[in-house]
Amino acid sequence: MEEIKQKGFGYLIASLLLIILSVILFRYLWIPLLIILFIYNKKFDSDKNDKKKILLIGFIIFFISFLSFIFVPSNPIRPEKINIYIKNHYMDINSIQAIDIKVIPNRANIDDLKYISTGEDAVKINREEGKIIANSFKEGKSDIYVIDGKSNVKSNVITIKVIDKKAQALKKKKQQSIKSSKKITYVYISRTGSKYHSNKYCSHMRKPDKVDMKKAKAAGYTPCKKCY
Repeated sequence: MEEIKQKGFGYLIASLLLIILSVILFRYLWIPLLIILFIYNKKFDSDKNDKKKILLIGFIIFFISFLSFIFVPSNPIRPEKINIYIKNHYMDINSIQAIDIKVIPNRANIDDLKYISTGEDAVKINREEGKIIANSFKEGKSDIYVIDGKSNVKSNVITIKVIDKKAQALKKKKQQSIKSSKKITYVYISRTGSKYHSNKYCSHMRKPDKVDMKKAKAAGYTPCKKCY
């Protein structure tokens, strides 16, 4: 009987050594393993020393499992799909804009994501304090996207156009000024009078001539006090 116990205990030790290695590779095996130790301890009528050995082995296995959680890296979940979103496809120079990102599955690891901008002179994207930020520098456009460095899963591509809003506002104002200066204002003059009028019926004029105000002034006509 004692010899059977020793053989059974020897088989248990050998099995435990193999399971310890498995515990390092498969972290949750320590749970059923401790159950097996408990059942073995109850099933076989072992003496106190054997029970202490079993408890010691159980503690060692648990401790190794605990260390494996800390030091042995697990296989992270890779993204299967990546989507990025922005509120505005137009940016002013020297401005920033947040980029929203959605990764499927939600628990996927995003530490290996790479943030790509095809026109970094105009726009650069990077991760700052857990947020993805687009920084604009000068006028131009850039296609931006995100790619996982491990699985090579690529997100949708978004085009951002950078404009100098202040410069464009000044340009528009200048164009309006030029357009306004070219605008012709017409007035009415009579062949016998010395005044120009905005209303062709003023002063009971008959068949007045319609002329450019500048030309009327150049010809010596002055504004009518009734019209202006």
